[in-house]
Amino acid sequence: MNGNQQPSITARDSGYISLLRQASIILAQAYDLRPAHEKDIWDLKQMGATTNLSRTNVRLGFLIVRQEWLRDAAKLYLKYCLPLYSASTCRTRVQSLACFSNFLAEVKPKATAKHITRRLLLDYLNYLQKRVRPGCAKNNVLNLRNFLEMSHREAWLPLGPERLIYDEEVPQPPKPQPRYLPSAVLDQLNRHLNDLRAPWRQMILILQECGMRISELLELPVDCLTQDARGVHYLRYVQGKVRRENAIPVSTVIASLVQEQQVTVRAGRIESALLFPNSKGGVLKQASFAHRINRLAYDHDIRGADGKLFRFQAHQFRHTVGTRMINLGVPHHIIQRYLGHKGPEMTSRYAHIHDATMKDKLSEYLKGTLIDVSGNVVSEDGVNDTADLQWFTRSVLAQALTNGYCAIPIVAGPCPHPNACLNCAHFRTDATFLEVHRAELHETERVIAKADANGWVRQSEMNARKRTSLINIVTTLEASHG
Repeated sequence: MNGNQQPSITARDSGYISLLRQASIILAQAYDLRPAHEKDIWDLKQMGATTNLSRTNVRLGFLIVRQEWLRDAAKLYLKYCLPLYSASTCRTRVQSLACFSNFLAEVKPKATAKHITRRLLLDYLNYLQKRVRPGCAKNNVLNLRNFLEMSHREAWLPLGPERLIYDEEVPQPPKPQPRYLPSAVLDQLNRHLNDLRAPWRQMILILQECGMRISELLELPVDCLTQDARGVHYLRYVQGKVRRENAIPVSTVIASLVQEQQVTVRAGRIESALLFPNSKGGVLKQASFAHRINRLAYDHDIRGADGKLFRFQAHQFRHTVGTRMINLGVPHHIIQRYLGHKGPEMTSRYAHIHDATMKDKLSEYLKGTLIDVSGNVVSEDGVNDTADLQWFTRSVLAQALTNGYCAIPIVAGPCPHPNACLNCAHFRTDATFLEVHRAELHETERVIAKADANGWVRQSEMNARKRTSLINIVTTLEASHG
């Protein structure tokens, strides 16, 4: 599938050409006796760099930098960067230097390092405004500035000590907003998921719930599923950018999908340590995932709100999960840890798209709806009355009941009065349980009527107190929420 969401046929070289290409590469490597860092093409895997196995390109080429003097300095610069940054970051820096190289070849073909002046760089800033998007222009300028300052510090190029590009001159594009998937598009996708074979279907469902990076998903170990003493399943994986192992809770549906895939992998002919291996037991490529999901979108005519064929990107699922969590009121620091953001900046982007009026309406709806068995509103004012803590205590630390919440802290141990919630001062409930209370009130009245008819005084008295609590609860909730 090409960028216009249309199927395209890619020409493939004959076996003769492929064999000749491989022979040429092997001979070139065998007779090129220069140290690895002086060559024009670096094999990052052989150089011990951290590479993304789900991407195809594991080489770093410098021939796109036209000027030999600039290319030599670029190699020294990338030799310094390679142990510190990811392969994709290093590749981006070479591309930024290539952009500057193209500018020099166009406006000053015979330029050398001595010609790099403030005036030349100001011309380059104007050149970028006309050639590239604002986001790319910012990266190109920052990468070039870092390269020039490093080149002066390490004496790679004869440059002056003064700063050649100032902060106010760096292009400032608008902050990118999360590209979440519209619900209408997700509905169309899920309607046709069964037309995808395993493991592609399982991969999409995991992305929808967990919001992982596609590289993290493709490198999931086969033993990624764990379970705690309460029976809750967790997905364990290494978060790419922060480079730490993380475990996130998953639903029973996702746990079942993972378990099914584990059985498939372990029963396969080729042994693999991955949950979603390719036919050789290695890491699947991101391009393969993109092709599968976009081919599904094409075959089933999945369209966006603009009426155009929708083109899926794996990262959109991640943005969708982050947006959903923000809209549910999940505290930022929990989202940051869940999604593996390096800092709060990326997490805060999700907050920008959260409609403030929606949040106000939600707060207005929730305010005063928590009541006790007497039908009285329970005040949550005080040091703990914050949106973050209320969400955390209700949704994470709450002792959930079938008809409400228990206000006894978990650290206090188990309830001393099991099955007596409707007579307990610690019981809390809200409008989400209204239908449960109505049904329980109806059943309680039936039990009282039967007890009165049979003269069962004790049973009638016990259920009378329960009926009083239920009447108080139902009456208050109906008055508040219709």
